[in-house]
Amino acid sequence: GNEDEDIERLRRVSTILFKAAEMTKEGARGLVTASEINTGADNYFEWRGYPLNSEATTVLHVVTQNYKHPEDALPIFLKWWPDALKHLDVQAHIQWHGESYHPFHNLFRYCDIYESLVKSIEVLMEYSTVEAFATGLLCDNVKDGYVFDSLIKVVDSLHVTIEFGYHSLEVNETMKYRLAKSVSALLQKRDADGRTLLHYITAYNIVQTNNLDEPGKMMLISGSLREKYNEEGRTFPFNLFSWDSFNGDETLGNEMFIWEKNRRRQTQEKVGEIARWILKKEPTLAESVDNEGLNPFQYAVSVGKKWSEGLDVVAGLVPGWTQAHGKVGLSPFAIAGYAYYMYAIL
Repeated sequence: GNEDEDIERLRRVSTILFKAAEMTKEGARGLVTASEINTGADNYFEWRGYPLNSEATTVLHVVTQNYKHPEDALPIFLKWWPDALKHLDVQAHIQWHGESYHPFHNLFRYCDIYESLVKSIEVLMEYSTVEAFATGLLCDNVKDGYVFDSLIKVVDSLHVTIEFGYHSLEVNETMKYRLAKSVSALLQKRDADGRTLLHYITAYNIVQTNNLDEPGKMMLISGSLREKYNEEGRTFPFNLFSWDSFNGDETLGNEMFIWEKNRRRQTQEKVGEIARWILKKEPTLAESVDNEGLNPFQYAVSVGKKWSEGLDVVAGLVPGWTQAHGKVGLSPFAIAGYAYYMYAIL
């Protein structure tokens, strides 16, 4: 339920469960991410042996998909695991069974009250770590795009109604103004390491894999390719549920590699887009440095982000970002080159 007494009951029961979970190997994190099919957080993405986020529904999925006012229940779980948005599935994926989407996407898909949507976004801002929220913005769903694209509809739209999927919301100007203030506060917020959202966005690096041998991975990308074929009016020539289509088919393999490469580059470009949006909202962040004195670009280099992984996209955002840091003898460009060299010889 989603009535006041139901939320209070949920809060009391959850507190007891989380305190007990803290004594287990997985801790509270394991309880938050435990799915209705698999009880271990490590197995969250496993379903019948395939790593698909389909029916593996966590409490965060349930709250964001089924609660009329998810803002009331989300804090109960996020306060125990504020890094949730960082660790849930953020890669492009296709839903094969039902409508189980990433919790952040669920807010835009299922909230049918504008005020509730705004409050839920504010809850994610308040209870998530800065790094986790940055990762959440780059959650990529093939059907809905990036979470960031949905967020700016709410934050920056000049229309009296906004469209999400099959429903529309009437904009409440008071709530919109309130959200704008919350976004501004988030952009200025620093974590314990002195880093801002801009630091983590700039340093974000989509995981690269050249291993397509996993059946689930192959089905994910080939499912996306099928949608691409359909959009272009072409017939998809492969049977997704026949392993013969995956094993030894050079044409499909090449298309899958190209699709993943393009999607990865698209995410790198999205990082640059979000960084520019942040700088436009809060120009003073161009001068922001963390506790180590690193600006966002220098921080991205310090955590190993390479030129080929999107460093080129953010290099020219702010004049002076690429200057050498006082504690480091090499400039960020030299460090990036060194990191690439070390990666190549390993």
